[in-house]
Amino acid sequence: MSHQPIRRLAGFIAGLGVSGALMCSAVSASAAPSSYTVRSGDTLWKISQAYHVSLNDLISWNHITNPNLIYPGEVLTLVPPQTVLREQIISYAKQFQGVPYHYGGTSASTGFDCSGFVMTVYQHFGISLPRTAAQQHSVGQTVSASQLQPADLVFFNTTGQPYSHVGIYIGNGQFISATSSKGVTISNLSDPYYWGPRFTSATDPLAE
Repeated sequence: MSHQPIRRLAGFIAGLGVSGALMCSAVSASAAPSSYTVRSGDTLWKISQAYHVSLNDLISWNHITNPNLIYPGEVLTLVPPQTVLREQIISYAKQFQGVPYHYGGTSASTGFDCSGFVMTVYQHFGISLPRTAAQQHSVGQTVSASQLQPADLVFFNTTGQPYSHVGIYIGNGQFISATSSKGVTISNLSDPYYWGPRFTSATDPLAE
C-alpha cells in the first residue's frame, strides 16, 4: 500500500481562517458511515463535502496536525467521538431553556413535554429515542448516580410511576428537562425538596 502523502490544495489553511470558532456539525448514522478510508486523490475538503462534515470537525475528531497531508489507507472518523458528542448534546439542549411546557409537545415552536424534549434533542444528532419517558428508560444501559456522565438520561417518579419524568444530565449534579411549572429549565438532581426524593434511575442511551 502506498504511503505517499496526498497534498491538499494550496491556501487550505487560509480558507479555514474564516472563523476561529470550532464548527459543530452532527452526522446522522443513517446519513453517512462512521468512518472513511482515504483513497488516492482524496483531500479533506472533498471528504468533508461528500459526507457533510465540516473541515474543522474532521481535523479535530481525527487529531490531524497537518491538514495538508493525508495518506491512502488512513481511516478517518466521520462522527464525533463520544465525549465530544455528549458536549454537543448538552450545548444543544441548553438552547431551549425557557421554552414553555406543552403536553405532547415535541418542538420549540409549540413547547415540549419532558420526553418530547429529550427525544427532540437526541433526534438532532441522528439518535432515535422512543416517545415516552417509560419507553426511553429501556434504551441503553442503566448507570448509577455516582457514574453519571453528561447526556445520560435521569428519571423521576412524579406521578406515582417510576419513570414519569425524564431529563438530560448536564454534569455537576444538574440536569435539564421540560417541567410543567417552568418549561425547559435546569434543576439540581439532589434538590432535597423535590427532585432528590423522586429520582429513580439513570440510563446511558449512548452506551454501545
